[in-house]
Amino acid sequence: MDLHRLSTALDEFRDLDRARDTELLLAEQLAFRELEPIASAKRLSYELMETATGARVLDVGCGPGRDVRALAARVAPNGEAVGVDRSEAALDFARRENSHPCASYVTGLADRLPFASESFASVRSERCLQYADMPLQMVREMARVTRRGAPVVLVTARAFLKAGEGLDPKVTQPRLERAIPTNPLVWEFLPLLVARAGLEGIQLHHDRALLKTWEEATAALSLRLVTAWAGDAGSADQSSIRDWIERCQEAFERSAVAIGLQTLVVVARSPESSRDIS
Repeated sequence: MDLHRLSTALDEFRDLDRARDTELLLAEQLAFRELEPIASAKRLSYELMETATGARVLDVGCGPGRDVRALAARVAPNGEAVGVDRSEAALDFARRENSHPCASYVTGLADRLPFASESFASVRSERCLQYADMPLQMVREMARVTRRGAPVVLVTARAFLKAGEGLDPKVTQPRLERAIPTNPLVWEFLPLLVARAGLEGIQLHHDRALLKTWEEATAALSLRLVTAWAGDAGSADQSSIRDWIERCQEAFERSAVAIGLQTLVVVARSPESSRDIS
């Protein structure tokens, strides 16, 4: 994938409004969020936010809004869960499918959050930093809008594939990385980003789980997107990708390859004292 195609693909993950197929990308996001390793990381993130009745909490890069609705149920009946996203398509879906009396949705950029400083009891963001141009600025903004001493929770995830007979890992892993682009430095250096943003008391929660069905693996690897995007590169590339996916499925179903998900949940606190997070 050349730099232009990589930039275009990242733009689609960042902003549904720029996607070649908004409905497909949204469906893939929802399917990924239903996977048990992701659902488990979500539940942990809610607990780490220390949500309570009456609190005002924020979900940055809320996408289709399922997490906002879940948080709204936790802060009800007199709290507020706010979701912010740059995509009007995602927010339209959220308002339609994930409405709640204690939920609200706001258009905004994660690196320039449209909220006053120290205006939330806790803040979370999931799988947003890994597509960012300026992840450090995003974490700084989350720190800025969080009350002193309150938690900021970040969730990220990535698929892994252990190749066996018939699947060369030197071919397989780079192909995955080219097809579904992310910023690998975010995974490796997320704790450092959090510390650099001025947050304190950093705790890391790692998990790793193998997927049980090919349907789960398809969602984890975003294979429907891989196939659709390969078509933009020409029929030869698309044929190669489809052949590779068929070999992956055959190997998976005879237990010659393992596909799984790694999750990382990071929680840290805004400093109790006055801070400089610029």
